[in-house]
Parts: sequence; C-alpha cells; structure tokens
Amino acid sequence: MARNPNDHPDQPRVGEGRLDRRGFLKQGAALAAVTTPAGAQATQAGGDLPWLHVPGQPFSAYGQPSPHERYTARRIGA
Repeated sequence: MARNPNDHPDQPRVGEGRLDRRGFLKQGAALAAVTTPAGAQATQAGGDLPWLHVPGQPFSAYGQPSPHERYTARRIGA
C-alpha cells in the first residue's frame, strides 16, 4: 500500500479510530514522570512506623492438626 505524502507519523488517523503509537507512549511517559515523585514521597513517609521494627506474635496453633490426630496417617490416592 502506498503512503500518502501528506500523512504525518505524529498525528492520529481520524478515520481509523486508532491513536498514534508514539503519541501514546509520550503521554504515558509524561504521566509516569508526573505521578512518580508523589508516590515516592508517600512511601518514604510511611517507612518509619514503630511496629515495623519489632517482632510480631509467635505462630499460633490455628490451622495445625489437633493433638488427637497425631497418629493419624493420611493417604492421598489417585
């Protein structure tokens, strides 16, 4: 298919309903550049929470087999 000399690669094609790939990538990069510093500051502000520096509670028996099932053999068959 021959190209039209009046077509520019930076302009969207109106009739096809598709946007230009380069323009889409440029807009995405600009959006990422604008939103990244705000997200980085929010992460640094929450990094000095006191409960992040102390150990939590030890493991509980929840989800473990009962002591009465200690000698139960489970067999998985196909």
